[in-house]
Amino acid sequence: MQLLRWIAEQYAIPIDQLAELIGATEHAARRLMQRWKKAGWAEGRVLIVRERPLVWVTRRGLDDMGIDYRPWEPTLAKIEHIRAVNAVRLSLEASRPNGIWTSERQLLKEQAQRQRAAREKGLEPPKAHHLADGLWQIAADAVPTAVEVERSYKGTERTTQIMLHLVHTQKLKVAYFTTPTIKPHLEAIVSSRADLAAHIRIYDIPRGEQ
Repeated sequence: MQLLRWIAEQYAIPIDQLAELIGATEHAARRLMQRWKKAGWAEGRVLIVRERPLVWVTRRGLDDMGIDYRPWEPTLAKIEHIRAVNAVRLSLEASRPNGIWTSERQLLKEQAQRQRAAREKGLEPPKAHHLADGLWQIAADAVPTAVEVERSYKGTERTTQIMLHLVHTQKLKVAYFTTPTIKPHLEAIVSSRADLAAHIRIYDIPRGEQ
């Protein structure tokens, strides 16, 4: 089921974003959540007081849907970031319905597979490196753009390292989605280096998710 795969790729989804994803009301999204819970495919509950329920795919859901990810449980520290990344993905897919999103979870899985394959051959596995929050392609034959969703500033040095890695090592264009508070810091880094300015664009996180 594509909806469960979408959620698994993103780790989780709040119920209001699930409603947006299915193009229905929150009431309809809650009914869908209850059906998935009854089938054992998903879990959904309120993790922060006065916030909406968060929905994620269970081990059984992953197995029954043939989704090859390790089971995942939410932590409070990640909820707001997950929500912001979801908002960016929803916005991109609404503007380009035929676009292709590759999630951070998928990128992590592929990185682990490369490391495991190297070990099995008796080779030094490639080092784990920074992965974007997602890759976005407007078409299957288009060059992917790394998507970074920045809600907490990592500092000039670390942020510059990440930008250089994505642009020069991974050879990617980069789209940063960030808050009004962080945006000037990112713009200052990018404008100070021609090699970054040519490859990085900075946008606002969709309204209401900052």
